[in-house]
Amino acid sequence: RYLPYSRAIDAVMNHKPISDPELSPYRVNHLSLKKIPKVLPDYQTVCSHYKFWSKRTANWNIICHYYYSNLLRGNISNNDVKTVLEIGCGNGNFPSIIFNDWSPDQIILIDLPNMIPILFSFLSSLFPSARIILPNEVDRAGGVPNDFDFILMTPKQIEIVHNDSIDLAINISSFQEMVVEQIDVYFEFVQKVVRKSGYF
Repeated sequence: RYLPYSRAIDAVMNHKPISDPELSPYRVNHLSLKKIPKVLPDYQTVCSHYKFWSKRTANWNIICHYYYSNLLRGNISNNDVKTVLEIGCGNGNFPSIIFNDWSPDQIILIDLPNMIPILFSFLSSLFPSARIILPNEVDRAGGVPNDFDFILMTPKQIEIVHNDSIDLAINISSFQEMVVEQIDVYFEFVQKVVRKSGYF
């Protein structure tokens, strides 16, 4: 009944009965999703793809993030995404996949100050030549600079993100940890910074 992630992603992507593929008329049709270019259709493909570019073994968290990337590919093309913003990015698993697979011009990452060193260490170890700017350097720059691949920021710095500058804003699993007032602030922020043609 409780599948390991290695079997769960295969069950979901193949519409197996255990994944309740007919549960909702709005549910993702994973059989159609698998036909989209660059969607990774199963556990083995995810593991080999991740190992190829990262030189690391995919854990359950990486498998989940590849599934989220698959869902994005069902709605967005690479050409639509040049600037990415993630709120609550943790150690950087998802932005690392986005950076490698989607090749955006810039990714802005917002998280609590105690996560920034972990995030910086993880991203710089995966992408040693990436240009990464830290929150204190963003302050000294007087705003969001254009010549960095990753811009790391704290929640207190969100006001400096330019309006209508983001193609894709992401929050995966931190809004449920916040009070409603904090979520309201982020929703207003997303409305301001995401382009009219953008995605959240």
